[in-house]
Amino acid sequence: MDTDSETGVIKLKSYEDFSNAINAVLEDSVRLIRIYSPDFEPEIYGQADVVEGMKQFALQNSNAHIQIVLSDLSRVVKDGHPMMPVIERLPSRFTIRVLNRHYDRSNLPAYSYLLGDKRRVCFRANVDHDSGFAHLDDVATVSRLSEEYAELHRSSQASPELRRL
Repeated sequence: MDTDSETGVIKLKSYEDFSNAINAVLEDSVRLIRIYSPDFEPEIYGQADVVEGMKQFALQNSNAHIQIVLSDLSRVVKDGHPMMPVIERLPSRFTIRVLNRHYDRSNLPAYSYLLGDKRRVCFRANVDHDSGFAHLDDVATVSRLSEEYAELHRSSQASPELRRL
């Protein structure tokens, strides 16, 4: 990970960088983590240290909550996901939703992100590549992505398939 000392932007160039950045966001956040991902990216969110970091975040504060919106659940259903046992053990701390079938898929972002409270972000520029950035104090970016996330969340629903996992 490379950090620009003037801007605080952390450049991410590998899955290990993403893992470290996600854990930094989790450690600095208190109440709310929001994740948008096409398929819950097991290469990132399935790493043991990220799973443990999410679990610790969920347990650290009685008001902590992790919201996840996925555009496609098929990979999670078919292959499973290392986060699912944690989500099942802590259902009051996690909300996982899937975009409605009728959502206009042409509007889906090609990127994914994790938002921590109102100022922290870990952003993957393209889900087919392992590059992106993180920032632990970027209110403007988090605000913009929060609006997008709210729209995705409104256009999603709990999935009956997840209840069976």
